[in-house]
Amino acid sequence: VADAADAGASSAELRVFLVGVLKNVSHNEDNQKHIVRCGALPALLMLLRPEGGLTGSSHEAQLLIQVAALLRNLASSGQPQRSLVDLGAFEALAGVSAAFPGNVELQVNVARVFARLSND
Repeated sequence: VADAADAGASSAELRVFLVGVLKNVSHNEDNQKHIVRCGALPALLMLLRPEGGLTGSSHEAQLLIQVAALLRNLASSGQPQRSLVDLGAFEALAGVSAAFPGNVELQVNVARVFARLSND
């Protein structure tokens, strides 16, 4: 049973790490285009709206911080902005913001995505 719990924690940590890596490489415009072409936008929005709902855990908050920062980078202009709006990013981010009102870093990242999306 302990091994199963460790595997679950490792899986959550791995997701945070992987999204963080994508966030870090998304500062480059060519990488942004590639990430979007590979279908990342719907997948990232699914992370903002998990099947069982948001749990409010610290691991979840860390993942959402990375997801919001990556979305901010990808929403810098053009087609990704429109796609995010069409995919329901405003609603998903509003739900994240409401679920984690005390997490300042997450609130700042969500606000930054809103700012990018409202510049269209």
